[in-house]
Amino acid sequence: MTDRIVEPPVLACIPAAIPAVRRNRHFRLGQELFTRRAVERRDLDEGYEFRFSRNQFEDVAHFVADECRCCPFLAFDLSIAPDSGPLWLRITGPAGTRALLDTELLSANECGCKPGSPRDPTVTVGWAAAGAVVTSVGVCAACCLLPAALIALGVGSSLVGTLDSLTPYRGWFVAVTGLLLGYGFRSVYGRGARNRPRRSTTAALWLATALALSGIVYGLLEPHLSGHSLPPRPHLSSAQHVPPVPIPR
Repeated sequence: MTDRIVEPPVLACIPAAIPAVRRNRHFRLGQELFTRRAVERRDLDEGYEFRFSRNQFEDVAHFVADECRCCPFLAFDLSIAPDSGPLWLRITGPAGTRALLDTELLSANECGCKPGSPRDPTVTVGWAAAGAVVTSVGVCAACCLLPAALIALGVGSSLVGTLDSLTPYRGWFVAVTGLLLGYGFRSVYGRGARNRPRRSTTAALWLATALALSGIVYGLLEPHLSGHSLPPRPHLSSAQHVPPVPIPR
């Protein structure tokens, strides 16, 4: 009878095993749980034991469910003490697990097996949405909608005159806003989009769209609106003659 050689398990995580729509959230949740929400941490031979408050059970359970897919060599032991006691999570594994957990859970990397991973794309989409809101306000200013609104509110003419000076740049504002909105909507709703942004990001994209469209439509209609709203100026033809006023001596 020959002795069978048992190879040690490979300490290799598989981030792709986590569904793409939950992957970024999983990494952020792990950072939040083990660097901020954990009340206590105990060192084990090949792992750690963390104590949480009971109200963290749902998030901890979600993390464990996805982490089992990403790192199948880890063992998880989740227990809740009776009588409103704390929640304990024990994470252990073969030799080298503790060093891996130090990198994966307690550092700034998204996953210890994948250092230098790209930045969360939802952050870029958020900046694009914020920029689109700013430039869409510029569209409203350059297309005369914002000055008209300020005049209706009785704002001083100096500010209105400053905004009117942006009129020559309306094409640039419209172009930049269109690029930012195109990138934002493609990242959120486009085919193959994998990241679910925050609601505030989606709301900012739609707000910028509404502002930009309002400014563009008003800019197209403003000449017709002003032509009907202003009274015609009096005009003297060349045939008309105004008699001179006699000067008394």
